[in-house]
Amino acid sequence: MADRPNFRMTDRQFARKIVRRSAQRFAGITALMTGCMPAGLTASLKRLLIDRFARNVAVLAGGTLLSQILIFAALPLLTRLYTPQEYGTYSMYLSIIGMLLMLVSCAYEYAITLPEDDRSASEIVRLCLLICISVCVLVLVVMVVLRRPLGRWLNEPDLPNYFVLFAVSLLASGFYQILSTWSVRKQHFRRLSRTKYTQSIGQIGGQLAFSLLHIGPVGLIAGDIVGRSGGLLPLWHQWRKDNAASRGTDPEKRQAGGPASVQISGQTVDSQAALKRAGAAAFIQRRLGWSSLKEVAWRYRRFPQLSLASNVLNSIGIYLPTVLLAAFYGTSAAGLFALGQRILGAPMTLLVSAVRSVYLAESSEYMQKDPSRLAPLFRRTVLQMLVAGAAILILIVGIAPLVFAPLFGDEWSGSAGYIRLMSIMYLGQFVANAVGTTIDVMERQDLHLLREIIRTAMILGAILGARYSGQDAGTAVLLFSAASTAGYVLHLALSWWSICKYGVITEPAKPEESLPGGPIESLQGGD
Repeated sequence: MADRPNFRMTDRQFARKIVRRSAQRFAGITALMTGCMPAGLTASLKRLLIDRFARNVAVLAGGTLLSQILIFAALPLLTRLYTPQEYGTYSMYLSIIGMLLMLVSCAYEYAITLPEDDRSASEIVRLCLLICISVCVLVLVVMVVLRRPLGRWLNEPDLPNYFVLFAVSLLASGFYQILSTWSVRKQHFRRLSRTKYTQSIGQIGGQLAFSLLHIGPVGLIAGDIVGRSGGLLPLWHQWRKDNAASRGTDPEKRQAGGPASVQISGQTVDSQAALKRAGAAAFIQRRLGWSSLKEVAWRYRRFPQLSLASNVLNSIGIYLPTVLLAAFYGTSAAGLFALGQRILGAPMTLLVSAVRSVYLAESSEYMQKDPSRLAPLFRRTVLQMLVAGAAILILIVGIAPLVFAPLFGDEWSGSAGYIRLMSIMYLGQFVANAVGTTIDVMERQDLHLLREIIRTAMILGAILGARYSGQDAGTAVLLFSAASTAGYVLHLALSWWSICKYGVITEPAKPEESLPGGPIESLQGGD
């Protein structure tokens, strides 16, 4: 027990090393794919072209891009097979699953990449899978017991009746989320990339096929489950294979030469019945490995302690507005709102992920070598993203009213109005997320939690205020957009404040010096 603090510090330093190295490599790949190459990365890109890890990351990014293109391309067909009401119910289902996914492993999956040995990492995977099963069973029981009250609260009586679909979807999503992290650890990028677009193909194919049965939103939900389950078996078999390989090389197991002997401390086994009971208990202990599970749960307890709350609040701010809009204004309004989010979010997310990775790589390097360069990088990135995001949104907002009815159908034309209302919000998201890793680089994760608390309160207050003041759905979306924009402005302000707090603007640090009380001191092991 006394050496656990050292374990924690080792894991912390190892995590930073992995994050910095992965960010630098991934930044080069995403910059190459999008043409966004800041100064200083050009030379490293030449080396990255022959780097095996970088090629694998490019394969994974390509699979993700292809999957998003497939889903986006299928939207015009799906909107003609399903009504806005059915799509609204489906969007409620997606939002609830999105919030519950934050709980399926209690944030322990973030620790899978940290241990140096595969056996410890595999124990974390087992812990995550057991937590996921427990959460799914709990969700199933809660939805069965509270089926009728949930139907009234959500203003959708049929949705809680799909409790079995919720549990199956959450189980498939949780397992995939956990096992894909293992694949990232083992660098099975090609296999993981294939699962990305097989999931999209399964989802689209399932939703199109189930539309022939005329079962309404169940067709969308069932098709989504088919997609979430796609690629799960290959990841499962790969983990089992890797796990067996890691245990087969265990020196203790080889020395033992077989199952461990049964010992009962402080007792003498003098009867055959007691021996059988002790043997059964030892067998169960070996099979389930409770002691090792408890060890990794304790060793990496900081993940649920520090990350779970902010992740849950973030998911509430993202997904709960759709549920509230459906409950307050009907599933049709939620469907139009969800389609607008999909149209705006797809191109913005693809672009911001590349810039975010490049910014993370450069800011991490500056923080280590020359913190005075972090502030100019922040200002330059914010300005560039503001200009680029404004140009993209002007284009989308300008053409949306002209193409929505011909492309998606007349009944979906109202979504163009929601796009206009949310345009400023997505511009704020575009800019803030591009430099969103600033707080992580400055090691001020507490500011993340503060920001999520304030942002969630503003968003919920905006939607609830619109509802109980008698406003219509359009006004509710406008207020939601304003509150979200304020949240992104707050994120930018906290990021800039974290830079100013450590004096990296007015007091540039010399290469051999560390900033007192700042993140460089923490990286060297200071308290």
